[in-house]
Amino acid sequence: MKKVSIRFIVTFLLLFSICLIGVAWGEVCNENENCPCPCSSSLKVYVYDMNTNTPIKGAAVEVSGPGQYYVKDYTGSKGSISISDGISLSGEYFVKASKEGYRSETISFTLEPDECKEFEFKIKLIPECTERNITASVYDTNSNNPINNAEVTLNGPNGYSSTQITDNNGQTTFDSLAEGSYTVSVSKTGYESESATVNADECRPYEIEIGLTPGGGDDEPCIEREIKVSVYDTDSNNPIEGAEVTLNGPDNYSSTKSTIEGLAAFDNLTEGSYTVSVSKTGYESESATVNADECRPFEIEIGLTPGDGDDEPCIEREIEVSVYDTRSNNPIDGADVTLNGPDNYSSTKSTSEGLATFDNLSEGSYTVSVSKTGYESKSATVEATECMPYEIEIGLTPGGGGDDTCTERSVTVAVYSTSSNNPVNGAEVTLNGSGNYSSTMNTTEGLVTFDNLSEGSYTVSVSKSGYTSESISVEATECKPYNIQIGLAPRNSGGGNNGGDSDNNDNPHNNDNPPNNQTPPGTSEPPSNNGNPPSSTPPEIDETPTPNTSAPPPVTTEPPPVYNEPPEKGDLPFTGANSLSYLLAGFVLCSIGVIIKRFDKR
Repeated sequence: MKKVSIRFIVTFLLLFSICLIGVAWGEVCNENENCPCPCSSSLKVYVYDMNTNTPIKGAAVEVSGPGQYYVKDYTGSKGSISISDGISLSGEYFVKASKEGYRSETISFTLEPDECKEFEFKIKLIPECTERNITASVYDTNSNNPINNAEVTLNGPNGYSSTQITDNNGQTTFDSLAEGSYTVSVSKTGYESESATVNADECRPYEIEIGLTPGGGDDEPCIEREIKVSVYDTDSNNPIEGAEVTLNGPDNYSSTKSTIEGLAAFDNLTEGSYTVSVSKTGYESESATVNADECRPFEIEIGLTPGDGDDEPCIEREIEVSVYDTRSNNPIDGADVTLNGPDNYSSTKSTSEGLATFDNLSEGSYTVSVSKTGYESKSATVEATECMPYEIEIGLTPGGGGDDTCTERSVTVAVYSTSSNNPVNGAEVTLNGSGNYSSTMNTTEGLVTFDNLSEGSYTVSVSKSGYTSESISVEATECKPYNIQIGLAPRNSGGGNNGGDSDNNDNPHNNDNPPNNQTPPGTSEPPSNNGNPPSSTPPEIDETPTPNTSAPPPVTTEPPPVYNEPPEKGDLPFTGANSLSYLLAGFVLCSIGVIIKRFDKR
C-alpha cells in the first residue's frame, strides 16, 4: 500500500510539472520576438491592357500593408509578378499597378489572422489618350474673316486652365487634354466676348468655331475704318500685282495680304497708328505710316522702285523651334513659344510633339522665348540672314524661379545593430545638404524619413549612446525616394552589454556587413548604401526587457530566422491559446494517473 502511494505521488508531480512547463513556455514565447511565424502568404499579380487584353511588361507594382510593409517591383514579359515573402501580418493590403501611358489602378485585399494562402489578382490598366485636343477658330461675325491675336482661355476638369493667342488664321490648339467638359472663352479689344462648351468625352480631336461681334469695351466699334493700299511702279506708274503688303498696328495687330491689280485692303480696324510695309521681288521695299484716328476709310499710295534691294523676299525662310526636357530629353508639348523680330514682328505658338514653326519670315534677328508651367523659361537668338530654314533646340529645366517641383524626393534612413541585426530606436540622425539644409530626427522602429528635399548632395550622420557613430553620403540627383541602411556597432564596456545588444564581433567598425553573413532587418540581401530602396522596411522592435521566468534557451550556431515583417504579439504560435492546450493536456495526463492509482488499489 505504501509503495502504491509513493508511485501515485511521483506520477502526479511529474504530470503537474509538465503542465507548468507548457504554461511557462507559452508565456515566454509570447514575449519573445524570435519565435518563428507559422507561415507567410504569397501574392501574384497580372497586369493587362484594358483595350487589347495583352500583358503589360515593365508595369510598376507596389504593395503596401500593415506594419509599414512596402514592396515595389516590375512585371516581366508575361505581365506578371510574384511576391512570396513578408505577407504575414493580418490586415488590409493595397496593390497599385502603374505604367507610363496608362491610368494607375489600385486594389486591396485582407489577410485574416492565421491565414496562409496564395492571392492572385488581375489588374487591367486603361491607356491614356494623347489624341484629345481642342482647336478654337475665331472669326469676325460681320466679315467672316479670321481674327488673329484674340485671347482664348480654356477651363476644364481638375482645375485645368490655359490661355493662348490665335494665330494669323484665327486658330489656336490646346493639346494633351483629359476627358471631361471644357469651357472656351474668347475676347479681343473692339469685340464682344464669347464663350462655348465642349464635352471632350472621346479620345479624338475637337474643333469649335466662335464668332466675335464688333463692339464691347471702351472703344466703340467702327465698321467703316479701313486702310486701302495702292502699290505702283515708280518708273512706269503701273500697278504692281502680287506685292506683299503687311499692316502692323495697335494691340499687336498684324496682317499680310498680296495686291490684286495693285490694291490691298485691311478692314474692321481699331483706332490707332498703323505701319504699312510693301515688298516684291525685283523692287526695293518701302513703308509708310497711317494714323487711323477717325471712323472712315483711309487710302495710301506707295511706289516701289525697281531694283533688288537689301530685303529680297524669301518664302523659304522659317524658324523651327524644338523644345525638350533637359532631364529626360523628351519633347515638351504645350510649351508657349514666342518669336519676336524685325518690323515689330511677334507671334506665339504652342508646341505639338515638342515643335513650333514660324514661316514666311523676313530677314533679320529674332528672339525665341519658351515657357511652360513647371519649367524654367529660356530664350535664344536666331540670325535669319539667309534665305533658308533655321532650326533651334531649346531645353527647359524642370523647376521655375529656382523652386524644385519635385515632391517625391526624400531620404529614408534605416538604422540597425550590426551585432543583432535589430533596428536601433532613438538613434540621432542628422541630414546636411545643399542650400545649407540641416535637419535632425530620432529613429522610431529604426527608421527616420526626410522628405520634400531639393536636388543635391547630402550627408547622413547617425549616432547613439553605446554605439559607434557612422555617416554616409547620398547623391539625390533624381526625383525619387532614396533609402539607405546604416549599421551601428555596439561598444563593449566592462564585458557587459550596451544598448541591449550583445556584440560578438571583435571589429567594432565592421558596419558594412552584418555578423555571420546575416542580412539586415527587412531585407533579403546584404545591406547596400547605394541609394536603392530596400525590398521592405525593418521589423518593429520592442526594446522593453522581458523577465526570464525559465531557463535560458540553448545557444545555437545558426542565426535566428529573419522576416521582412515579424508577427505582432498574440499572433505567435506559442501564445495564450496554445498555453491553454498544454495545460489541458497536463490535466488529462493527471487524470490518467488517478485511474492508474485506482487500478493499483484493486
